[in-house]
Amino acid sequence: MIKRILCLATALAALVGATHAATYWDLVMITAVYSTLGPNATGWGPVTSHLPNTAMAISDAGSLMVWGLRAHGLPGNGQEVVPAKDPPTQIWLPNDKRSAADRRRVVKVAGVGIDNNTTDNQHAGVAALSDDGYVYTWGGRNTNHMMGRETTAINSQWWVPGRVAIAGKVVDLVSSAGVFMALTENGDLYTWGWAQGYGAAGQSGTDLDYSSYEPEKILDGVHSIHAGLWNGWAVRGNYSKSDNSTGVFWWGRADRGAAGDPSGDAKFATRGVPTRSKTLSKFATSGCDTPGVVAASNRDTCTIQQLTGHAYGSQLRLVDGSVYTWGDQAHFGTGRTGDATAPEQLDVLARNVQSARDYVFLEGVDGWAYLYGWYGTSTGPDPATGAAATAGIRRPTRFKALGRDWVAAGLHGNSGHVRRTDGKWVSWGGSVAAPPANNTYSVVPHAATTAPAPLTVWSTPGIA
Repeated sequence: MIKRILCLATALAALVGATHAATYWDLVMITAVYSTLGPNATGWGPVTSHLPNTAMAISDAGSLMVWGLRAHGLPGNGQEVVPAKDPPTQIWLPNDKRSAADRRRVVKVAGVGIDNNTTDNQHAGVAALSDDGYVYTWGGRNTNHMMGRETTAINSQWWVPGRVAIAGKVVDLVSSAGVFMALTENGDLYTWGWAQGYGAAGQSGTDLDYSSYEPEKILDGVHSIHAGLWNGWAVRGNYSKSDNSTGVFWWGRADRGAAGDPSGDAKFATRGVPTRSKTLSKFATSGCDTPGVVAASNRDTCTIQQLTGHAYGSQLRLVDGSVYTWGDQAHFGTGRTGDATAPEQLDVLARNVQSARDYVFLEGVDGWAYLYGWYGTSTGPDPATGAAATAGIRRPTRFKALGRDWVAAGLHGNSGHVRRTDGKWVSWGGSVAAPPANNTYSVVPHAATTAPAPLTVWSTPGIA
């Protein structure tokens, strides 16, 4: 079985840009956009985040492009607000100790908002990882510790990127809807943000609301990090039944409702500190011992490549492309029938899994995208026509309206964006907050109305 997985891994690597030299840029960039994009790519790479009304993309020059809702300091350019209909705002990270010819580049971005559903200045924020291993935050305020920096009374300090103090070089950055998670090159895992009463920061087993205002280390010896909507996962070595420090650890929300149990153990008990999952750990069979590895990068040989989650379920992708799901069947959260509480395999092989708030976008190894999930809260794209739809999809369905001529995808809220091979973009959706769902914040540029937008083709416009 392992030999078959490793052989398939070699083939899959070719699909996600393994032809580049294994530079730091490549290792992180491949995680940022899961595509054939590399350091010499042209155009923008779309970002997946939990900021529902704000779209982001990493430019080939290493800046961050932001459009849609740009209130609460989210523009990152020193302004508290930029009108939603303005052209995208370009953000450069501070270039201290770097020459003008060697600008500091953004290589990974994460964003937080309330349940990936709404945005306000108390619960929003952006974190960006630089090519030299630093993390910068901006947007919102530090009321719920989103910024991970010392708080002062000057709100404008959050309107520009500021460096977060983390010991060691950071190699990966992810987030749940309220908590940022950073992994250093030696395998230390730091968290900060809004624990949401779910223990989502992984910092306290007794106070599920607790989180530090600056990053706090919650684990060491971590191979890779992953995040769901209300929880985190850490892969920490090849699973050994006799060694409780190995396998997959998780923390955050678990219940018998929409969230389900991210551990896959069907215990349905929220955990405020990293706790080993018996079920998921058994998937960590090989290649998971090296600490400080960017998940799904060229260096990652772990059998577990990806763990992610949306409002109605969790997803696990293995190195052979197989995808396992579990969660809430009533809201089509698993993409299948059968036992919803335990991970079971879908009938689609994927090179990447991305979660909107309510539905799942699978990047199939055959070059097609597949959709499944719940459209009842907002809308989602009709797989056949691309129109905004409200009828959910129980099983993974080929996204024929999108076609196959695209190289990168990013989702936030219930909106999506893909970059096509010709450099143009295709976007859909709008604001999640319902009723009614809308495109008021122009998350989908050039859409004909403020109603939830169907597939809309556009060219990357000028910079504000």
